[in-house]
Formats: sequence, structure tokens, C-alpha cells
Amino acid sequence: MTAEEFRQVVNFENSLKIGDTVMAHWTNCGYDWAGKAEVVAINRKSFGVRLIEDVGDPKGMGYPAGQRLNIPRLVQIERWSVNNRLAPIPQED
Repeated sequence: MTAEEFRQVVNFENSLKIGDTVMAHWTNCGYDWAGKAEVVAINRKSFGVRLIEDVGDPKGMGYPAGQRLNIPRLVQIERWSVNNRLAPIPQED
């Protein structure tokens, strides 16, 4: 991660407010997942989010809309990664 990428992540995380919609990225059991979520809690080292869409295979492993997740902030670098973070929702063209 370059210094500019670091600044962008910190600025994004510091700008978040409860109620914002973000793209949540997380890992579990060797898989990485991503889905739209609403920020419901902001803590010093993490964000609490609630999924606003189903993620994964409904007949297999997956996460239903409404599921709450704890996502680390960059300051918790031992848990934060490109696959375990919050990001802006990509803009559709």
C-alpha cells in the first residue's frame, strides 16, 4: 500500500457516519465475501455493519440481509486487509 492509498483509506473511514451505505468485504473459512451494508456502529478499532442484501448461495453457505458483521478499521492492521474492510460502493456507468 502506498502512502497515498493509506491516506485515501484513512480519509474514507474517518468520513463514515452511522446510516452510510458501504461495500463490506470480509473473510470466513477461507472464502472472501462482499456485499452492500449499512454502517450501524463506529468504534475505535472497528465498524458494525448490517447487510442490506443477501450475499452468497442461499442453498449453501451465505449471509442473509440483516446479518450484522464487525469489520476492522485500518488502525487494527493485524485484522484489516483488502478482503477484510469497508470500501465505497463502486459507481455504475
